Amino acid sequence: MQEANKVETEEADPTLYMHEVVLLNEEKVIPKNYETAKKEEGIWYLDNGASNHMTGNRSYFTELNENIKGKVKFGDDSCVEICGRGSILFQNKADEQKLVTDIYYIPNLKSSILSLGQATEAGCEVKMRQDYLTLHDSNGRLLVKVKRSPNRLYKTSLTIGQPTCLQSRIDDDTWRWHARLGHISFKTVKTISEQGMVRGLPSIRKEGRLCESCLVGKQTRQPFPKASMFRASRPLELIHADLCGPITPPTIAHNKYIFVIIDDFSRYMWTILIKEKSDAFERFKALKSLVEKDLGKAIMTLRTDRGGEFTSREFNEFCDISGIKRHLTAPYTPQQNGVVERRNRTLLEMTRSILKAMNVPNYRKEEGETLLIVAIYVDDLFVTGNTLKVISEFKKEMSSKFEMTDLGKLTYYLGIEVHQTEEGIEVKQEGYALKILKEAGLESCNHTQVPMEFGLKVSKAQDEAEIDPTSYRRNVGCLRYLLHTRPDLTFSVGVASRYMQSPRKSHGEMIKHILRYLKGTINFGLRFGREGSRKITGFSDSSHNRDQDDGRRTTAHVFYFG
Repeated sequence: MQEANKVETEEADPTLYMHEVVLLNEEKVIPKNYETAKKEEGIWYLDNGASNHMTGNRSYFTELNENIKGKVKFGDDSCVEICGRGSILFQNKADEQKLVTDIYYIPNLKSSILSLGQATEAGCEVKMRQDYLTLHDSNGRLLVKVKRSPNRLYKTSLTIGQPTCLQSRIDDDTWRWHARLGHISFKTVKTISEQGMVRGLPSIRKEGRLCESCLVGKQTRQPFPKASMFRASRPLELIHADLCGPITPPTIAHNKYIFVIIDDFSRYMWTILIKEKSDAFERFKALKSLVEKDLGKAIMTLRTDRGGEFTSREFNEFCDISGIKRHLTAPYTPQQNGVVERRNRTLLEMTRSILKAMNVPNYRKEEGETLLIVAIYVDDLFVTGNTLKVISEFKKEMSSKFEMTDLGKLTYYLGIEVHQTEEGIEVKQEGYALKILKEAGLESCNHTQVPMEFGLKVSKAQDEAEIDPTSYRRNVGCLRYLLHTRPDLTFSVGVASRYMQSPRKSHGEMIKHILRYLKGTINFGLRFGREGSRKITGFSDSSHNRDQDDGRRTTAHVFYFG
């Protein structure tokens, strides 16, 4: 099973962004050229001038992320709203289905457009010969064949498909084993069957339809575009490790965490259930002894995050004695350990797909005009509402079912300090900011008045000397987390983030300037007062031809509430 999933593991990395504002310039698209006198349902235009897939029909989408907003400017100078981006499931005459992702939902667009450029980025091949355009997938299979219309456009009628409910096909061997193996892809199930990797697995046929539970359970954000710069050349040369959990409720054996360990060379994965994070050290020692004896090779490098279970004194001493080199990722940058983070995501996707297929309900409670908000992070739970009664009832109900400790009002959480008074709530990260300065060796530096010099022009500066990329990325990663309570640093840290791939001398000086500004504003934070209006005020600004490398503009928005 590990080998069958090998390609899927390599392709994706997690991302840091949860929301997105999109500004598109489709200067080669003139909407009126695609409009006809009569409404044509299911008609799509295949256009090599369009940069992105787009449609104005919301009912087409199988999945739509409406948190993605923005605007698109067309070639006729019209500018309309973008109200989401999602995936559409198409179905051919042979009842096979194909999921097309990254399609923008633009309500004011009266037609539907498939970008040929975006299709080629996905591995498709486009051919134009005589009066016909053909589109083949990465395996050479014909997807679409379209005849050119008199106005030199290529349009075709495409059927929108519906994902298949697992329960309706559970008697089919292919679908049953798809569910039993944790909703892995049908291609992987077929490979396992052909290679005889699972005893008792019957011959599996090719399946062209998509599983509804998988579409819901495996929705993802856009991945980081950068590929890994290093790949091990032999087993145990590089090992990735991470903890997934805690699991609520725990297993019957009271295990709450999954210890995931992956060999970079083979992508073989070991999953170990443990009760507490502190158990990870002993389990790692046992696994090390087993695999080194089995393979006749020694573990050379271990890559983990900076969790306490991996940075304890006993863990560090054991690695030193054993000759294991440590790779510790920068804080709050999970993409640096993308191999194991991707497997964590696979485990969670598998779980969500199974829960969706088994119709496990989601908890939701509403009573008249009362409002209850519950936030959960790992094993911490925060609750707030518009009345003390609804909060007290919720805490009482939870305490009756789970072993819980009431810690009172929130004062500190993940480096964020919270101060609640009658006048309002203040949040800041003063202690975390001091830690950043100390790690950078600048706790006694002179401070500056602004985070970035006015009019500073920053570029890739490839003619300058390189600086330590690990130190630079660590500083940027720490500063990005500080932005939760320091919006005044957003622009400068955002600029610094552009050059994490290959930082140069001027980029290091820019980071130092930001840290010196932080020194003088160490106690800055956010204050949410009880008094004030409920009015939202927004500001927007653009700096044209700002980027020294590609001439792109920089656009910024800020909103005030109250």
